Amino acid sequence: MKIETEVSIQGIVATLMDNTSPVGETNHDHESNAKLREVSGVVASMVGDIWWIYYENSKRNEASMKEAADIAKNALLGIKEALEDLSEED
Repeated sequence: MKIETEVSIQGIVATLMDNTSPVGETNHDHESNAKLREVSGVVASMVGDIWWIYYENSKRNEASMKEAADIAKNALLGIKEALEDLSEED
């Protein structure tokens, strides 16, 4: 038997982020923090992949590759801005 289903990116993110916030209960928080560490690793890997896409395509001449580099660069700049806002809070 083969079951097919469509999954949205938003659905995947929601599933990954589910139960990653502490609530003040030791057992729950231990599990949520462990899951948050795993999700953080996934995010770090994805940022690395986005950087690679930018790096590999930024000097290319093909329109689609330049577009990929621009998309990746905009994502990285958005992350940079969020990190700068975070560092200003300290």
